[in-house]
Amino acid sequence: MRPVWRMDTPDGVIRVAPEAIARLAGYAAGEVYGVVDFAPRGRIKDEVSERLGRRTYRRGIDVSVEDGGLRVTLYLVVRYGTKISEVAMNVQAHIRHQLREALGVGEVRVDVFVEGVR
Repeated sequence: MRPVWRMDTPDGVIRVAPEAIARLAGYAAGEVYGVVDFAPRGRIKDEVSERLGRRTYRRGIDVSVEDGGLRVTLYLVVRYGTKISEVAMNVQAHIRHQLREALGVGEVRVDVFVEGVR
């Protein structure tokens, strides 16, 4: 069984798949000024989507569950002329905020790798 983020409530259990979390993180990153695209990380499905010109919000995003928290790793392409460190820090803050709001998770670590400038 693949790892999922899990929360126990008085009414039952809530489970969220890493793919759904990656999509949330992708939407959030896409809202940050300076983010142009996501860089594929060698997954065949990502490479096929890129060749077809499709933008997918899971491409370039890895999610793992660690000790009750989440770790999101993003591989981005940023806009030429923007301050890369500022874009990366804004992405971290926005994703952390959005995932805390959407999932109620306390610990969210966001690692950003800038793979290119366009």
